[in-house]
Amino acid sequence: MKNTDAPGIVVHPVLVLVAFLVLGTVLDRIWPLPYPVLVPQFVGYVILAFSAVLLVAANREFSRYQIELSCSACATTLLVSGPFRFTRNPVYVAFLMALIGLSVIRSNLWLAAVVIPAGGLLFLLVISKEEVSLARRFGNQYDEYRSSVRRWL
Repeated sequence: MKNTDAPGIVVHPVLVLVAFLVLGTVLDRIWPLPYPVLVPQFVGYVILAFSAVLLVAANREFSRYQIELSCSACATTLLVSGPFRFTRNPVYVAFLMALIGLSVIRSNLWLAAVVIPAGGLLFLLVISKEEVSLARRFGNQYDEYRSSVRRWL
């Protein structure tokens, strides 16, 4: 019997990130775009570091509440603390920030250009399914959370 609370995600979110990282890198090799040197390289490292901090903070919340990190698992707890107070998807925000940071570090405009399509694909393949699952599982509690915390930032 199929669990109707499971999100039914078929593509792992990390694969989406890696696919767009590869795409941006390949496009830069084939058709390099001139990178405006408006942002110093160290800013990319700061963005990448902030991305890592956000990812660690989200992971700490998963560990704190003993939540399994699995695309096929049902949520057992609605996380509303830590970075989840500011964004409903801190892990995916961290992934996209990492692409932006790498774009600056590597002077690769393609990596910056793929951030929006990567976020769109994450929404279509992962987030939208997670949101339906969370709404089914937590009802009004999730509706209140969703109305008070943004999906991205």
